Amino acid sequence: MTDASANPAQPPLRAAIIPVTPLQQNCTLFWCTETMKGALVDPGGDLPKLKAAVAQAGVTLEKLLVTHGHIDHCGETGTLAKELGLPIEGPHEEDRFWISRLDDDGRNYGIAGSVFEPDRWLKDGDTVTVGNLAMLFSTTRLRSWRSSAMSCSRARSAAPTFRAAITRT
Repeated sequence: MTDASANPAQPPLRAAIIPVTPLQQNCTLFWCTETMKGALVDPGGDLPKLKAAVAQAGVTLEKLLVTHGHIDHCGETGTLAKELGLPIEGPHEEDRFWISRLDDDGRNYGIAGSVFEPDRWLKDGDTVTVGNLAMLFSTTRLRSWRSSAMSCSRARSAAPTFRAAITRT
């Protein structure tokens, strides 16, 4: 018989917030505690800082996720994807305009930025997986802005659903 209190159960998802760029936009590193596979959400810049956070957490990145195309949220996503050989998922294709301006916006804001093409544009209702986690991508129109959210649930498990949200407003 083992003592369950000696090794308490891990939550299915862990996350760390890493402020990046001069605008201090919050990049999220989240990972599946069962597989230690994770993703960076909105890795807009400060790549050495992001790589250090991933190493400190002991996570193996599977992909990069983007909620929208503003320079502070995705300016260096393409660069990081190339450096690490990772796919990019998101944002919604309506953000193509913003991504196409990353070079110019970078110069205007003094933030590194380079245009990229995601490996997968996300649509409302798409599922994104990381480790044994599944995330439902949803979008909502708020006035003229598109708001994106990814709701997380534990995949391939009979355990009660775990919910969290990574949002952009």
